[in-house]
Formats: sequence, structure tokens, C-alpha cells
Amino acid sequence: MVIAGVILSTLHQSSLGALYTISPEHVHPLWYSPLLPVLFFTSAVAVAPAMIIFESTLSAKATKRGLEHGLLKSLAKAAPAILLVYLVMRFADIAYGGASAYMLDGVRALFFWGEVGLGFILPMILLAVPRVRESASSLFIASLFIIGGVVANRVNTVTTAWIVPEGVVYFPTWAEFAITFMILAVGMLAFTLAIKLLPVFPEREKIRVEAAVSVKRG
Repeated sequence: MVIAGVILSTLHQSSLGALYTISPEHVHPLWYSPLLPVLFFTSAVAVAPAMIIFESTLSAKATKRGLEHGLLKSLAKAAPAILLVYLVMRFADIAYGGASAYMLDGVRALFFWGEVGLGFILPMILLAVPRVRESASSLFIASLFIIGGVVANRVNTVTTAWIVPEGVVYFPTWAEFAITFMILAVGMLAFTLAIKLLPVFPEREKIRVEAAVSVKRG
């Protein structure tokens, strides 16, 4: 299952980025690049620790179980390095493609810096600070910034950066919204059922109880 998940996510993210390489004339230079498949995949890797922190925090509160803060801290420690790799690739690609002038030009530049600054640079700095990693709430907030940055990147690529003919307007239909929320609901349902029906947490709790008892006896 792990191997299948890695393969599917790799193919999904890289192919999603590759989809927009076929229309260079319709994508703004700040977001268009022949390296879009690589950039999409790298940003997906960067958001992985953030999603684990985000989901673990919410599931711990929803299921009234303790948060495995030690594990989350170790994930958060790796996040700045991955974010740095992505940022170096992104800015190097912009410079190489001759799009640097657009970073301070127009409304799209604001969207660009909002995405990169708040979604990648800020959380990279925050998670590099040990005090931030020691706080569960700070970890959760930093993960929200990363998730928001990746979501903003995808939204900007397909909307803000998309150069359409004059007079053409597109807005998702109710069916598209319904399908999106359905996919999210199915994922949440599957996760909830896995927690309730599979022995994921009970064994760990049993080990903790036995350890606590042995300490008291000792």
C-alpha cells in the first residue's frame, strides 16, 4: 500500500504540472516553466510533513488521543530543508527563464509573493527555530502556512497565471464543487473508519500503560 501510494502521488503531481507545459502562451511567466512537473512534485514533498502535522493534530483532538509531539517535531525538523530546495529551484528557474522582472510588476506579483512569502519562506524560517518546533500549536500554525502555500500555488497556476482570451470567464459549477467535497468526505470517512476498526492506536496505548505501571513498580 505504501509503494502504491508513493507511485500514485508521484505520477499525479508530476503529470498535473506537465499538463500546463503544453500551453506556454497561456500561463504567466512567473508560473510557467518546463520544470513544472519537478516543481509540482517537490512542493508536494514539502507539504507532506505539514499535512501529517495538520491531520495528526485534528485527529488527536477528534478522537481524544494524545498527540505524538516527538514524532511531529522530527518531521518539522526536515521541513525547512525541503522548502529550501523548492525555493532554490523556483527562483533559479525564474531567473533562468528571464521572468525576474515580473516579480515586481502588477497584481500577479502580489499573488506570487503572497504564495511564496507566506506559504514557503515564512514557515521555513519558523520551523528552523527550535522553540517553534517545541510548541504543538506553533507546529500546527506553521503547517497551515505550508498547506496554504501549496494550495495557492496550484490555484495561481490554474487561475491567476492563466491568460485567457478577452471576454472569456470561467467559474466552477455546483457539480464540480460537489465532486471536490465528496472526495474530501470519502477521505475523512476512510481515515475515521481506519482509526476505529483497525488496531492502530490501542497497542501503543497498551504499551504506554504497561510502561507507566512498570515505572511505578520500579
